[in-house]
Amino acid sequence: MNTLQQIEEDIKEFLDKETKIFFNERDFQVELAFYLKGTNHYKNIHLEYSLPLGTTISSKEKKKNKTEWVWNEQLKQRWEEKGGDYTFLKKGKKTPQSIETYEKTIRIDIVVEGYDNYFYPIELKYKTKEQNGSFERFQENLDNLEILKDHGARNLGRYSFWKDVARLQFVKGCFNKVKGGICVFITNDNKYTKYPTDSSQNFSMEMKLEPLESPLKWPENFKLQHTTHPEFSLQGNYRAIDVSDESNTKWKTLQRTIFKNENKNEKEAKSVDFYYCIVEV
Repeated sequence: MNTLQQIEEDIKEFLDKETKIFFNERDFQVELAFYLKGTNHYKNIHLEYSLPLGTTISSKEKKKNKTEWVWNEQLKQRWEEKGGDYTFLKKGKKTPQSIETYEKTIRIDIVVEGYDNYFYPIELKYKTKEQNGSFERFQENLDNLEILKDHGARNLGRYSFWKDVARLQFVKGCFNKVKGGICVFITNDNKYTKYPTDSSQNFSMEMKLEPLESPLKWPENFKLQHTTHPEFSLQGNYRAIDVSDESNTKWKTLQRTIFKNENKNEKEAKSVDFYYCIVEV
């Protein structure tokens, strides 16, 4: 088993064995990082790994200070040699008259440093619908708590997941020491596992046999495509959910239980289904 396969197995084991409900994505991130660190399978675990993509330079023009953002030439050349484009970094246009802007930094949720001296970035998405329940804190039982928030906007949730895949493709393509990466999506909203009925048909994560086609486009009437969520491309073919053994992505159901107290009285337990999928880059 190579390191990337080991990471995927450890993530699956963590999700299968962990019984707590994560309150948010940061909770999920920290708990997973601690778990991976505790396996002793890896040299190091890095959180919030930041990759600046260029620099801002200043110049004087007609006695006025002017700033300009410039791509890092090493990264630019390496990515262009791979035939990659920068659509996944677009932040869109503020107004129809304004210029396009790009992300200046990629921040990766977790980076695993293996004993093989390679690096493995992990991106996480945790999208939830509202869930109330009872919980114990500071040895007191608290009823009727909002344990999970309602993120809504499944179309943007699907979009952001595939954009994570595109970011990891870029990182893998630009650095020889990056062997591969993993994107993990977890939710208690089963509509993510089905074909979209909203504007995100081209960003589908449900069970389908054909690959996603790049560029990943919104319908013409989707307003955000001209502002904060422009279309973008993936490098190569990525299936959403495939029933064959060649699938990039598979959904699996998890069960989490909200208890009235830490004694886990079965009569007071409330079960919540979660679903997760993993894409290997």
